[in-house]
Amino acid sequence: MATGKRLGRFYVPMSEIERDHISQALRIMCFVPFRVECLFHIAAFEMIGTSALFGAVEEGALAPEYKLVFKDNTLIEVNKTC
Repeated sequence: MATGKRLGRFYVPMSEIERDHISQALRIMCFVPFRVECLFHIAAFEMIGTSALFGAVEEGALAPEYKLVFKDNTLIEVNKTC
C-alpha cells in the first residue's frame, strides 16, 4: 500500500509553456514543483512534483508519469500513463 507523498511527472511542450492554459492548469492542480527540466531532445519541459490529483507512491519510488488532458484550453483530466 502506498503511504508516501503524492508524486508525479508530466511533460509540457516547449511551444506551450508560456500559454495561459498551462499556468491555469498548474494552479487548478495545486502543483508544487520539485524539479523542472528542459529536455531539448524532445522539445518539452519535464515537471516533477506533488499534487492532490496524483496518486501516493512509496518513499524512494520513481515519480509515475501523468498526461494532462485539455479541451478548449481547459484542463479536464489528469491521467496516469504508467
